[in-house]
Amino acid sequence: MRRTIGRSSRIWTSRRHKAIVGVAPTPNRRTNGGLVVWPFRGGRVPVELAPGDVVVMHRALGHSGGLNREGGIRYVVYFRFLDD
Repeated sequence: MRRTIGRSSRIWTSRRHKAIVGVAPTPNRRTNGGLVVWPFRGGRVPVELAPGDVVVMHRALGHSGGLNREGGIRYVVYFRFLDD
């Protein structure tokens, strides 16, 4: 099933999910390509996460990784909570 969210973002999935939860095992900053979100109103917003931080996002919230200017590897583990 294909759904379009916003103007250019596409999500390909066969099951609908309720929320996305991200857990950061490493620091996530603007300078190392950390999480960037596009709130439903407003421009892009970087989300800085320390190791162990958790972020919960609405399924329709636009998000991506930023540009890694440090060159090191940063990690985030994402979980999707599926509808029944």
